[in-house]
Amino acid sequence: MAQEGNLSLEEQKKRWADWQEADVLLESGGREDAVSSAQAVGAAQWLAGTAQGVGLKANVKESRRLSALIAERSYQLKWDEFLAQPNRSVKAFNEPIANQRRAESELPELKAELASLRAKRREADERYDLAKAITAQTRYLLKLHGRYPSPQWIFQAYHGGEAGVSRTLKLYGGAPDFESLYFDLTPKTNLPAFLYLYGRSDDHRYYWWKICVAQEVLALFRRDKQAFQAEWEGLIPGRSKAVLWYPSAHHEALPAYLAVMDAVKAGKLAPIKPSENLLIAKEAGEAFLRPETAALLRLILQTYREYGGTSPALLTAATTPQDLLAERHKALSEKHPPKPILHLLPPANPAFNPVGDVAPADFDLLSTGLAFQIKPPANTTQRRILDFAMSVWSDKNLLWYYKSREANALVVIPNPRYRDALINFR
Repeated sequence: MAQEGNLSLEEQKKRWADWQEADVLLESGGREDAVSSAQAVGAAQWLAGTAQGVGLKANVKESRRLSALIAERSYQLKWDEFLAQPNRSVKAFNEPIANQRRAESELPELKAELASLRAKRREADERYDLAKAITAQTRYLLKLHGRYPSPQWIFQAYHGGEAGVSRTLKLYGGAPDFESLYFDLTPKTNLPAFLYLYGRSDDHRYYWWKICVAQEVLALFRRDKQAFQAEWEGLIPGRSKAVLWYPSAHHEALPAYLAVMDAVKAGKLAPIKPSENLLIAKEAGEAFLRPETAALLRLILQTYREYGGTSPALLTAATTPQDLLAERHKALSEKHPPKPILHLLPPANPAFNPVGDVAPADFDLLSTGLAFQIKPPANTTQRRILDFAMSVWSDKNLLWYYKSREANALVVIPNPRYRDALINFR
């Protein structure tokens, strides 16, 4: 690798360590007890079979038994630490002072028990052992160098699976760098490779770029923690990009249908009509959007058609007054009540509180006309072409979109920076 990059061996080792550290940050946040929905475990996110194949011990049954005990003791520890706080008002939870003293006395033994349980789990399942798991990951990744053309694909093979990379390269007909794959692959240039990549549920097309960003994040944190903190807080962590773009949009919410009609008369909302590319669902009723949002919808549909889209998408929601949104959310919560919390954690201060008047976390931009909800076509190819049309403009930061699990549809929001350009789009 050093020869390929015209670097000294020491420079290449440092470069590799930075890449792998960034990968660990993405995979697990560096947490040795991380467990994914696919049951990948530890900081390096090993699946049991793959881990055993590289010589790591992974007694899954014993590991899960110990993990259940660790989870139980961890919740108990959090409550004891909360109850033992000297400045905490015991009256807040109607806790007698005896419980505070009991919590204080239990803490040393509980911490020792947790340390012992974690040590036993590391012995039974070496995926939880930081040194062994990451060393094994290094060896595994370096062995892939002979099979794949660059570090970009080596890390993607670990993240998304070797079979996925092999299939991508075969369908593409070569060994592209990520820039070529990202910018050049469209439904028109290579349909089989396009359909495969856009059918992946992971970030198969741009994982390497995420590694590059993670490297920058780590470097900034080490170089200047104050600058890192300022940049982090400026992004309003824990909130969606919509809140970052429209922090005070809650002041523009339309409370009821009459307010929507007033906005239409004032020219603040534009009517949306069905077309060969767009159907409007019955529940959407009369559809209105802000002029820039309506233009964004037209731009997406134009791009969709340009790249081979033929099946119309379905607009399931446009401007929706707050009272109607509240009714829908209530009906949905009654139909799908939240799961009971098995382990109630003690109250804690949030990691970050936005400064100033910022929209609440549950605020719905549909009440302002700045967002719309669109259901992709049922046909797989057409659905992926629409996803591509969305990503063309999302990549340019013109829009942000996410999948609403409640409605099984895409919610799309324009970037206010491009408001004037969108309004003038025809």
